[in-house]
Amino acid sequence: MNWGDERYVRLYTRDTADWVTLGWEAQALFALLLRKVDRAGILWLGKHGLRAVAVLLGMPGDVVDRAIKPLVDDGCIELRGQNLVIRNFIEAQEAKASDVQRQREHREKKRALAMTAVTTCHAPSQDVTPSRAVPFLAVPPVPTSGNQPPADSLGAGGAIRLSQEAFSEIVTNKPRPTKKTPNPRHTPIKLRLLTAFLAIRGVEYGFSSGDGAAISKLLGLCADDDEIENRWRRALGLSAFPGCSSLVTFASRWNDLAGKPKQQMLLRQKRVGAEEVQHSNNVDEDLNFGF
Repeated sequence: MNWGDERYVRLYTRDTADWVTLGWEAQALFALLLRKVDRAGILWLGKHGLRAVAVLLGMPGDVVDRAIKPLVDDGCIELRGQNLVIRNFIEAQEAKASDVQRQREHREKKRALAMTAVTTCHAPSQDVTPSRAVPFLAVPPVPTSGNQPPADSLGAGGAIRLSQEAFSEIVTNKPRPTKKTPNPRHTPIKLRLLTAFLAIRGVEYGFSSGDGAAISKLLGLCADDDEIENRWRRALGLSAFPGCSSLVTFASRWNDLAGKPKQQMLLRQKRVGAEEVQHSNNVDEDLNFGF
């Protein structure tokens, strides 16, 4: 097997009380499901329902019947129409390194940076460019966040090793840009919208870079995730305006999809009627002008 070209999934090894109480059948079923779902954590069952699970996983049907209920009751998976969805799949597969790992990587980078650092008490050598040298400061700057610098960032004599970014911040008096905290609603609503598209259109949604910004815009427009999904399903079911099949267009037509479908139809009829009346008036004016 060519490991570099193969897709893989994470299977966490910690045995929590919830995991142990599932039983070995449910544990085996869940581990095999991780290998079969797509990158959104969805397994398309089609019209066969749970029988498709036994066929796809190669497990006996009676084992699947016994194992599926504990997973559903625990909330590990959800059955939505013809889809089986693993909850928290995207978060588990895309989780970043822990604080301990990040601190370890930070120390390694800091050590590599320190190997080329220059202190203020020594003149830089001729082959070092002063503008790119990373200095040591005998007197630490006042921390902007109110926290003291970590102990392992101190050098000899209490000097503080500064990264190039930190040094630039002090010299230019311009703070470094801070990362925005991700919206905790973003990933769950994304999964719901992709699942709805698959259920209605029968194919997976082709997610693009602009769709992420569109979801963020939708979250800013509406605090109710159920309403967002309902309007999305309404848009997918319409063959004319304001129906649409992309999240970018959906976000731009948010107000057009407000209200119940019957109300939307009446509004469209009134608008078309008004346009016909206006067109008729224009024709009459043209005829009068001719006389």
